[in-house]
Amino acid sequence: MTRRLVFLSAILLMTLLPALGSSAPAGMLPHEKAPYYLGQSDGPISMTLDPQGTMWAVWAYDNGAETDIAVTHSIGDTWSVPMLLGVYNGRDDLDPRLAFMPDGTPVLAWWQTGIPNDPSSLDRVLLSFFIDGKWTLPGQLSQPENHGRQPNFFDSGEELEIGFLQIDPTSGRSEIDIRPVEKPQPGGGTNGPDPLPTFTIDGDQETPEGGDNTRSTG
Repeated sequence: MTRRLVFLSAILLMTLLPALGSSAPAGMLPHEKAPYYLGQSDGPISMTLDPQGTMWAVWAYDNGAETDIAVTHSIGDTWSVPMLLGVYNGRDDLDPRLAFMPDGTPVLAWWQTGIPNDPSSLDRVLLSFFIDGKWTLPGQLSQPENHGRQPNFFDSGEELEIGFLQIDPTSGRSEIDIRPVEKPQPGGGTNGPDPLPTFTIDGDQETPEGGDNTRSTG
């Protein structure tokens, strides 16, 4: 019944999207419409089921100044209030993809544009895990000297892996980078036993306390 409802909802999404996009004030994401309420400038929705059969949805939400990553999940016949990642960071956050680790932990990947008018600031691929009710501080997967774009998850049959595009900013040459997804361990790092999960973004070391990098739209 649930899958049939999801399938019918997807059909309604395609047929009613223009109407939904004009039925609420700009900048609002009412939870009773999420994830079906999209502004015309929002990115497409990516939806996937977790191991318990709960539907999750992610998309690039246009806040009027930049795009952020919106994440929501189904609760009965409605959806949770979306959480946002990358809020007011001066960059566009794009093409989010959601998958689940073998233990069921949600993991989110997307790419982020460089800082406008700064040639040294490159696009980058980021990764975040949903642990203890919060998204961890995003870690950069792409090499700092290359543009990183368009991540996607796939199951190799043995482990969850991620592939993404890396582009040399000088030559324009591109290649696909594929690697296993490693979950931060309770003791820290991806393989422990560092003090806390530590990620490098733009060369700066940041140690999150719980990884609270989101805010709710509600």
